[in-house]
Amino acid sequence: MRAIAVWVCLFLVSSVGYSQDSLELDQQAYLSRATQLIEKHKFASAHAVYDSAMNRLGFNPDIVCGMVENALENHFLQENMEVFYLADSITNPNDKALISKPPRVTVFYYPDRLLVKLLEEYPQSPRGHKLIADYFRLQLQRDNTADLLNSSTKMMVAEKVLKHYLRAVELGYTDPEVNRWIGEAYYQSNHPQKAREFFLKNVEQGNVDPESYVYLAQLYFDDKQYSKSVNFASKALEHSDFLDVRLRYQATQVAALSLFHLGDEQRFEDYIVRCIRYFPDRQDVYIDLLNYYHSNEQRQKERKMIREMLLNNPYRVMGYKYLEKYSLRNNNFTFADSLFEELIMKYEVDEEVLGNVYRFRGNLAFHQGLTEDARKLWEISRNYYRYLFPDDDLRIREVGDISRDSSMK
Repeated sequence: MRAIAVWVCLFLVSSVGYSQDSLELDQQAYLSRATQLIEKHKFASAHAVYDSAMNRLGFNPDIVCGMVENALENHFLQENMEVFYLADSITNPNDKALISKPPRVTVFYYPDRLLVKLLEEYPQSPRGHKLIADYFRLQLQRDNTADLLNSSTKMMVAEKVLKHYLRAVELGYTDPEVNRWIGEAYYQSNHPQKAREFFLKNVEQGNVDPESYVYLAQLYFDDKQYSKSVNFASKALEHSDFLDVRLRYQATQVAALSLFHLGDEQRFEDYIVRCIRYFPDRQDVYIDLLNYYHSNEQRQKERKMIREMLLNNPYRVMGYKYLEKYSLRNNNFTFADSLFEELIMKYEVDEEVLGNVYRFRGNLAFHQGLTEDARKLWEISRNYYRYLFPDDDLRIREVGDISRDSSMK
C-alpha cells in the first residue's frame, strides 16, 4: 500500500510539473507566433493569436502587454481612444488574388481597461506601466493635433505619462524613447538637471542616440558649458541621417552659437549659414548672423542678409525692426527704401506684408523728421491690416507706436 501511495504522489507531482511546463511552452509558442505575424505586418492575425492565448492561458501579463502594444503601435484607425482597428497588410502587392480580397480587419475595444486591470493584479509590471504611459501619450498626441483638450487637462494627462514612465524605469524598464520623453518633459518644466540625467542614460557606455545628443547639446549650452555643447552637437550631426530636419537645425544652431562663445567665429559663420539653408524663413537665426556682421562692420554682408531675410519671410516684424535699427545706426535710408519697393512688387496682393512695409516705412519717415509723411504711411498700414484683423488687434494698435523703437540708434 505504501508503495502505491508513493507512486500516486509522484504521479501527481510530475503531472503538475508537466502541466506548468506545458503552459509555459504554450505561452512561448503564442508569443513567438504573434511576433512573427507582426513582423509580417499581419496585425489583425497577431491580435487573434493573443486573444486565443488569453482564452487558453488566462490573464497573463506577457500576453496582455503584447496584445495592447500591438494595438497602440500598429492600429490604422482609432476612435476616441476607445476602439482600435487593426488590419493585415498585403505582403505581395503583385499577387492579384490577394488584392482582390479585402484584408483581414479586427477591432480591439478599451485597451486601457486591460492595462488598469493588469496593474491592479501586477502593480510591479514595468512593461504595464510603460504601456499605460504610451496610451496616455497617444491621447496627448491625438488631442494636440485636434486641439480637443484644454491646457489644464493636457497637463494632467502629461503628468500621468510621466508618472507611469518613471515607475517603469524605477522597476527596471530600459528604453531610449522612454528616457527621451522623460528628459524632454523635465526640460520643458524647467528641471534641466533631471532632464540631463535621463538623456545621459541613452548615451552611457558608448551608446549612440542622436536625439539625446541634440538635447544634451542644448542643455549644456543653456548651462554655458560651450565645449560640451559643441561636442554633443557635433555627435548629433555625425548621425544626422537619423534626425528629422527640425533636430538637425537645432543641433546646427546650438553648435554655431557655442562656437561663437568659444571665439571660433569662422566656424560660427559656417554653421549659422547652414542653419539658414535648413529653414530660410527663420528670422531669429538671421538676427544672430546679422549681429555678428554688425559687430565686425561687414556692412555689405549685413545688407545682403537683411534683404534675404525679409524676402524669405516678410510676415514677422522682427526682421523689419532690425532693418529699422540698421538704417538708424548707419544713417542709411536708401537701402530700406529700395528693399521696401522690392517687397511691394513681390507681395503686391498680400495685405499683411503691405501693412508691415508701410508701418516701418512710416517709422523711418518719422525718424527723418517727416512726421506728416509718417502719419499718412501709418494710416495706409492700418488700412491694409484692417482687411485681415479687427480694430483692437495688437498689430493695428502698434502702428505708429515707436516709443520703444525710437531709441534704437
